[in-house]
Amino acid sequence: MPDYVPVACSFHDRLEHLALGRRVCTVTFVEAGREQVAEGRIADIVTSRGAEFIVLAGSGDRIRLDRIRDIRPV
Repeated sequence: MPDYVPVACSFHDRLEHLALGRRVCTVTFVEAGREQVAEGRIADIVTSRGAEFIVLAGSGDRIRLDRIRDIRPV
C-alpha cells in the first residue's frame, strides 16, 4: 500500500494501551471517501502489505491506522 502514511509513535502507543486494557472503543475513520464509525475491542494491531491495521474483536474488522480520525473508550 504505497499511499500508507505512518502514524505518530504516540498514537500507536495509545492504540496499544487501549488494546492491552481490553477497552471497548468507538473508532471514527475514513473509508472509501466516507466517514464511518465502528465499535469494538482492539484485538490486535497488525502489519500487512506495508500498512498497519487495528483488528476489532468479534467482527474482525480491520481499520487502517492512517485512516483513523478519532478513537475513544466507551
